[in-house]
Amino acid sequence: MTFKNRILGALSGLIISFLIVSSSLLGGASSFSEPQKQVCPVDSLLFEEGDILLRRGNSFISTMIVKAFPNGGGMSHCGILFNVDGSWQVLHSISGQISDTEGIRMEPFKSFVFHAKDYDVKHIKPLFEVKRDVMKEESLKLLRQKVGFDHDFDLDNTQKMYCSELVRAVYFAGGEQDPFLYKRIAGKSLIDMASFFWIDMWQETQHNNASKHGLSL
Repeated sequence: MTFKNRILGALSGLIISFLIVSSSLLGGASSFSEPQKQVCPVDSLLFEEGDILLRRGNSFISTMIVKAFPNGGGMSHCGILFNVDGSWQVLHSISGQISDTEGIRMEPFKSFVFHAKDYDVKHIKPLFEVKRDVMKEESLKLLRQKVGFDHDFDLDNTQKMYCSELVRAVYFAGGEQDPFLYKRIAGKSLIDMASFFWIDMWQETQHNNASKHGLSL
């Protein structure tokens, strides 16, 4: 093995080590003061159940994730939108090391956006047919089961799930194809954040008029 290959291998190992050892930061949450009133960058009037919200976190590990998946639009975390009792919520999974709840949880979408770096979020819709009611049923089932966070980043272990792994499981329940891309890092097959920018499968929704509806954080 050449010196260059050893360096590349070491860098790959470093990235996956950060992803696993520091997985508690996957959600990108960090402590910061309450900002001034900020217009929400996404308009809930354009939401459909099963749509995806992506965000970039504030942490160092979020930056590492972005670098590990350079075609992922600068995003480091993802969740699925559902309307629960008339309120838009995001189903997502983060480690219990930064939360009282380990694994998946429902969070109000404005709270999800609030924890994005510079409110940098993207709203993604599938371009393929999915059964959104089945997806919601599967999501609520996983929520009831209190599925934990997958610190091993193992796609073969369905008992625990990291953020994009959860999205994948819900879409598998409601669809008939695999709309995800994969990247092998340090011997592990990971879901590539570039999946959501695969133009044959997904489309980013533009929210140019969010401010007109008085949506603020």
